[in-house]
Amino acid sequence: MYLRKIWLVLAFVLLFFLMPTGDSSAAEIKQGYPAPNFELSTLDGKTVELKDYKGKKVILNFWASWCAPCRTEMPVLQKFYDEKNEEVVLLSVNLTKEDKSKDTVKKFVSDNNLTFPIPLDERGEVSDLYQVISLPTTYFIDENGILKQKVIGPLNLDLLKELLSET
Repeated sequence: MYLRKIWLVLAFVLLFFLMPTGDSSAAEIKQGYPAPNFELSTLDGKTVELKDYKGKKVILNFWASWCAPCRTEMPVLQKFYDEKNEEVVLLSVNLTKEDKSKDTVKKFVSDNNLTFPIPLDERGEVSDLYQVISLPTTYFIDENGILKQKVIGPLNLDLLKELLSET
């Protein structure tokens, strides 16, 4: 009987410590909910903060220079940026923590004549926040800062325009 009480108390203590705490940092990223804010430095030394773009549509793209589908997608993003940079904000976040070095990113950007903003996720915090598992991953955020779409894999120009029109 005494042993049963000890096991029961241990079970309750264990359950207490294993219960979710409601910590928002572990919250799931969901369509229809506000996009989490972040602040990063760009490749050219500027600071970008997502909340500064409220009132504009935002395409938030995560990539790395070693990622073959990302390399395929970059010319598409550049073409889109050249056509639409007045209408939409393109933030193409490099997973610098996963890349070889910042210099590797600079060389890749230069070699591919990329002119859109490249925020650097040097500690992996923003990619963790946005639960990026596969690359490339792209989020479409509306003018009110609400997540509308998530796409895993490379985008082509037609799909990019279609998803933006739905945002």
